[in-house]
Amino acid sequence: MVPLNYGAPKAAASLADQARHAAGNRPTAAAMLAAAVAARAYALNHQPEQARAALAAADALMERLPEGERSDT
Repeated sequence: MVPLNYGAPKAAASLADQARHAAGNRPTAAAMLAAAVAARAYALNHQPEQARAALAAADALMERLPEGERSDT
């Protein structure tokens, strides 16, 4: 999130990809957030296909999150 918020979307995309790999495919808040950050970073890098794929992954993970991990915090 830090590189993304400070105007370094390429660095953010790289870190988000690493986070997505580390988080795996299990439905966790960390995996969902990593995919959402990756989508935003890709969009800012003018990579629409990657952004859409990451956003779809974030949506799919969000739908599978346990109820207790879906808070608005």
